[in-house]
Amino acid sequence: GFGFAAGTSAANSIWFLANFNWWSDGGSLVVDDGKGGYEVGITADQVAGVIDYYKTYLDEDLTIPGSLGISAWDDPAILEPMLSGEQLAALLPVTTARSMIAQWRERNPGEELPFTTAMTPHGSGKPTTHLGGQSMCINANTEHLEETWKLMQWLNSWEFFEKYNTGWYPAQKALLARKPFPAEMEGFQKQFTDGARSWGPYALGPAAIANMWNQTSRSFGAAFIGEKTSEEAAQELVDYVDNLL
Repeated sequence: GFGFAAGTSAANSIWFLANFNWWSDGGSLVVDDGKGGYEVGITADQVAGVIDYYKTYLDEDLTIPGSLGISAWDDPAILEPMLSGEQLAALLPVTTARSMIAQWRERNPGEELPFTTAMTPHGSGKPTTHLGGQSMCINANTEHLEETWKLMQWLNSWEFFEKYNTGWYPAQKALLARKPFPAEMEGFQKQFTDGARSWGPYALGPAAIANMWNQTSRSFGAAFIGEKTSEEAAQELVDYVDNLL
């Protein structure tokens, strides 16, 4: 099946699957309202459709047992079935995928790698993903503003990623185009090139991403376990975000 973490901790993974899916359909939890503010850019029906899609994996045993109790990409319950060949696919970020591939090669020296990478599950449009998610900020009270800005520019430069931070991939399309991807990671390269976007209004608007992230997991989780219908959970999430905005 498709291994993914469906748990509802504050740092859950379902947040990414949900956003990638409705971005593909042209929706977004937060959009610019064109008047200097922000609004919800997705209907409750669209959210319910995404809940129903991922709930199918749980209801029909198409994902790993205990998925509702897992929130981390790199949980052994997800990675070990991949390493043993018992699982078809898993949702993994670049660094976790690289680590898993390295583990397989260590366990199976000289054998042909059985893994490939592909685009994430998506809606009716093209597959999507996000660029970045974390960033450094400059304290306005620093006594070394110019020097700090130069340091930040360097930490986001090609020189830094090419010579020093070689194990990570930059959150910039121009640099990603220059970063070599091994053959087994070409799916990541294609997704970053063709379908990546920034969090944009999510980060610029008044609603804290952490709060929306947490509520998404709570609403999806309530529907997954049958506490609420997908329609009720979706309306709860839309109303919550609308109130924050």
